[in-house]
Amino acid sequence: MQRRIMSVPLVVIGLAMLLLISLIGSRFALGQVSAIPKPKLAFVDLAVKGEVGIPGAGEVLSELMLTEFPGKRYQPVEKSKFTALLKEQGLTTAEVRDTPDKAYAKLKDGVSYLVVGSISKLKSYTLTARVVEVATGNIVQSVEMTAETVEDLQDCTAEAAKILEMTPDEKKAYLDEKQFAAVLEEARKKVTEKDFEGAVILYRRCLVIRYDVIVVAELRKVRLEIDRAFRLFCGKLTIVVVANTEYGYDCRIRDAIKEVTRRNGGTVTADIGKAKSNEQDIWVGVQTGKHSETSAIVRKLNAHMIIWVQPDTINSVEVRVIATDNGEEIMSRTFDTSNVAAPSKTGQLLVNHDAPVFGQVLHSVIRAWQQHIAVK
Repeated sequence: MQRRIMSVPLVVIGLAMLLLISLIGSRFALGQVSAIPKPKLAFVDLAVKGEVGIPGAGEVLSELMLTEFPGKRYQPVEKSKFTALLKEQGLTTAEVRDTPDKAYAKLKDGVSYLVVGSISKLKSYTLTARVVEVATGNIVQSVEMTAETVEDLQDCTAEAAKILEMTPDEKKAYLDEKQFAAVLEEARKKVTEKDFEGAVILYRRCLVIRYDVIVVAELRKVRLEIDRAFRLFCGKLTIVVVANTEYGYDCRIRDAIKEVTRRNGGTVTADIGKAKSNEQDIWVGVQTGKHSETSAIVRKLNAHMIIWVQPDTINSVEVRVIATDNGEEIMSRTFDTSNVAAPSKTGQLLVNHDAPVFGQVLHSVIRAWQQHIAVK
């Protein structure tokens, strides 16, 4: 019993000693970290290029960047201390900006890095800034911002100060995220405007920047809207498709239009190719802009529109849409077909049926017809 009673204080003492050792070790470690000084960094007044409409703009914006500078990697030097250092070395701010090689040699013992840059204004303000290593003259970070108003310029200056302290990888991640947010906002705006084709392009651009489950879900909803529009569009229309059968890409687009139209309850009254001599007048009529005469011919087929497809260059195709009710050309657009096909090992072209151009053509035709109906 006595041995058990005596063992308790020994355990307590042992735990206390371990706790004390860990505390001493942590304090020692913290002391070592804090003992490593951060490299000193000073802000030089920005060079003012031309008239910017802000009194003392170079000094004001430099002070603002100094105020907003995070100071995680560098130790920012107060403006008064840096001014005293310049005076001590017989330098001026202009000399530091204009003859950096001579100035850096005198400043290397006082500061390790300098922030230099400029401010200018044409239609908008342009702020540039860079962090320069004094010992080598190497630029370790840079930033360029634009602003429309003085208020925006203040925000940009504060943002520039934060970017200047980032590593290259941190800067890339930050700008990618900023771009992601801007593109996503524009995509959602396209959705509210019912421009689903434009929204799809922007959502895809977001996913190129980074994968996001919310973007994937929103893109899926937009595609469902496009499918609904296809059904509504195709089920009510009768069309005439005109394609130059001497080529391949335009025929693939023609076939895609026909397939979607028929699958959703629409009607393809005629499939006209340039090589068919008895239908040459319709092809030439659209090609030469004689839409009224051509529409009169097609109206006999009870068709609502003519969709005319013609290769423009080896990597592009032109698509025109003529409304037969008034002979108006409601769409004329060139599409990139460079990703539609690629040569196989045998030299033959392999068609990529999932190429975005097929959907882009169909979406554009739908929008053109919807706008035509809205105007009527």
